[in-house]
Amino acid sequence: MAPLMPSNSRSSMNNVAQKPHSVKEAVRGFAKNRAAVISVIVVVGLIAATGGYLLWKQHEAAALPKGIVAINGRLEATQVDIATKIAGRVIEIVPHEGDMVSAGSVVARLDKAELEAQLQQGQAEAQKARETLARVEADVQARKAELTLAEQQLQRAEALVKKGWTTREKYDQRKQELDSATAALTSAAKQIDETQAAVKAFDANVVRLQALLADTTITSPVRGRVQYRLIEPGAVLSAGGRIASVLDLSDLYTTVFLPASVAGQLKIGDEARVV
Repeated sequence: MAPLMPSNSRSSMNNVAQKPHSVKEAVRGFAKNRAAVISVIVVVGLIAATGGYLLWKQHEAAALPKGIVAINGRLEATQVDIATKIAGRVIEIVPHEGDMVSAGSVVARLDKAELEAQLQQGQAEAQKARETLARVEADVQARKAELTLAEQQLQRAEALVKKGWTTREKYDQRKQELDSATAALTSAAKQIDETQAAVKAFDANVVRLQALLADTTITSPVRGRVQYRLIEPGAVLSAGGRIASVLDLSDLYTTVFLPASVAGQLKIGDEARVV
C-alpha cells in the first residue's frame, strides 16, 4: 500500500491543476451561446415588427372605403415677422416665445428720448412761425389801410388841381404816396405767402416727428403665438430690423405628403378631413 501513495498524490495534483482550465472554457462557451441567443432575439424582433407594420398597413388600407385614401401631413400657420419701421435702440420686449399676442398688442418699445426732444423743438419752431404770420397779417391790414388812404388823397388832390385850388406839385406828392403804399402792400403780401409756407413746413415736421414717436411702439398686426423672439432689450436695430416671429392662428393650412400611388385618385376641390 505504501508504494501507491506517491502515484495517487501526483494524480490528485494533476486534477487540481486542470480545474481552472475547464472553468475558463465553460465561461467562453456560455458567452458564445448568450451572444447567439441575443442575435436570434434581435432578428426575431425585427421580423415581428416589420410583419406587424405590414399587417397594420394592410388592415388600415382594407378598412378605408373605396375612393378614400389616407395620407400624412402637418398643420401649419402663416409666419408673420414683426419688424421696426424706424431705426432705434430696443428698451423693452413684452412677450416671450410661446406667448399669445392679440392684434394691436405691444410687442416691443424703442428709446424715444431723442425724438421727444426733436418734437419739442419742432413744436416751438411751428409756434414761432405762427406768431410771425400773425404779425405779417396785421402788417398787411395796415398796408391796405394806408393804400386806401393814399388813393383817397390822390383823388382829392386831382379834384383840387382841376379847380385850381392846389398846385400840380401837391398832386404829384399824393401820387408818389400812393405808389409807395402800393409797393408796401405788395411786399407785405409776398411776406405773408412766405410765412404761411414756413408754418406749413414746421407743422409738417411736427406731424412727421409725431408719427416717428408712434412708431417707437411696435405692435403685432395679427393674433397668434410668438414662435421666435429674435432679439433682446438693448439691441440697436436699423429700419426694418426683425424683432419677433408670430404664427398667425387665423391663417392655418395643411401641408400633405402625397404618394405617387394615390396621386391619380385625388383632384383639386376634393373633400378632406383632418384626424
